Amino acid sequence: MSNCCQDKSCEVETLRRSQSNTLWIVLGINALVFGGEVVVERRHTGIG
Repeated sequence: MSNCCQDKSCEVETLRRSQSNTLWIVLGINALVFGGEVVVERRHTGIG
């Protein structure tokens, strides 16, 4: 019973890496959408 947390450390590390990768992908998509919105807004208002 004392090794309960020790046995799951590999699973937790794998989950952490997976979630980290997912967050970076979502951040990249968010940045692309934001950049697209800036471009469209500038074209619409005639700035740039």
